Amino acid sequence: MEIKTGFVKTRFYLKLLLVFLLVTVFFYHGAFGANFFQDDWFSLSISKVKSLGELLSFFIPRSDLIYYRPLGIQLPFFVLQSVFGINPLPFRVLTVILHLVNGFLCYFLLYQFLKQKRLAVLGALLYIVSTVHMTVFYWASTLSFILAPAFYLSSVLFFLRRKEKLSLILFCLGLFANELLITLPVILTIFHFGSKLKKNSLTVGKFWLILVLYALIRLRFGSVLGQGQYELTLDIRTILVNVRDYLLWVFNWPEEIRSQFSSLFKPNFSM
Repeated sequence: MEIKTGFVKTRFYLKLLLVFLLVTVFFYHGAFGANFFQDDWFSLSISKVKSLGELLSFFIPRSDLIYYRPLGIQLPFFVLQSVFGINPLPFRVLTVILHLVNGFLCYFLLYQFLKQKRLAVLGALLYIVSTVHMTVFYWASTLSFILAPAFYLSSVLFFLRRKEKLSLILFCLGLFANELLITLPVILTIFHFGSKLKKNSLTVGKFWLILVLYALIRLRFGSVLGQGQYELTLDIRTILVNVRDYLLWVFNWPEEIRSQFSSLFKPNFSM
């Protein structure tokens, strides 16, 4: 019986993988012919090393960069260009693989809450086809924005399944991939206090402790402030604009969203 059940599950997952793959190729096949551009060349240049010391220096925050993504930029760029040279195709293939992984993580996470296979598949498909991923497929420098969800979703999933140590490890690794992981302790805290399935408060506290240490290291050794569009501001209008943009992105609004508004909530229909 166990062997039969395992076979059924394996067959279902293979079918799901095939569907995810076909949908991904259908929506993003044009990316396989796209070349490097803009920040891709900078990412390639900062990922070249000649010694082990230079490789380890990836993990030391740089004051001339506003981001800290050694696992999200430098390390994958170093590995891929060392093996394949200056070739964008391996970056596209890696993006597809990570996208499929994230699709499965979405499925497992949704099934964890909904306990309904069809709804979980539908939710995962909506994630797979979302146009918010368009930039990641065409722009290699944004690889960290598809790697970060893999750490994020898997950390949440293992936390829900009471494997807190593994969840904590994935959270730590995720912080080296992209700063988006700084919101994870907030999500886990909300779940901790809002769920009937109470977790260990000490475990949640560990996530916050790591986050504080991460922030202190970034403030001490690196730059977290930028200028222009990257400048850190907390005024109410900026917050509302960001909330507006992200909500519309969820519903597949075009990427160039700011120029499509003549005021805060008034679309520019003359375009």
